[in-house]
Amino acid sequence: MTSLLAAIVVSSCSVGVPPDGQGVGAGSVQTHEASQNEAGLVMPASVEGPFLVDRVIDGDTVRVLIEGDSVRVRLIGVDAPETNHPQLPVQCFGYEATEHARRLVDGARVYLEYDPSQGRQDRFGRELAFLWFGSNRLLNYELIRDGFAFEYTYGDAYHYQTLFKQAQRAADSGDRGLWHASTCGGVVE
Repeated sequence: MTSLLAAIVVSSCSVGVPPDGQGVGAGSVQTHEASQNEAGLVMPASVEGPFLVDRVIDGDTVRVLIEGDSVRVRLIGVDAPETNHPQLPVQCFGYEATEHARRLVDGARVYLEYDPSQGRQDRFGRELAFLWFGSNRLLNYELIRDGFAFEYTYGDAYHYQTLFKQAQRAADSGDRGLWHASTCGGVVE
């Protein structure tokens, strides 16, 4: 049954990214080849992009180029240790979280998935999104799974909240990243 469902999903999606990998304008909805990653995640057909990552600011904020503008994107469901906060010192594992995000997406072509429960922007004017890259990889999830960030719920529940909380529990119990006693032991302040 699962194979049949996967075949239906794959056959209903077409490759919508030009062969040269060049992006399209803001608000463009792209279709793509659907395949699951290890967590069973599949990038939805309603993502926007692809956009080029201009730079990684820290473990939970990146800049992407949208119609020539460098736009700040705050990752939904993620809180990484601070490195650039004007009122806080650099927190435990902050530099490592930033470097991990850079290794994963710096200079990559990415897709943004918005969640109506979170709104399109936060109070600082940053876009709020899930960031997809590579072959159906979700940056928000991987940062938490790998122990470089915490699951973070601001206000209402969001689409992948249960999965992100499971990923944090697994990172904690597996002593990965900031959860390891030799780094932060799960405490970053």
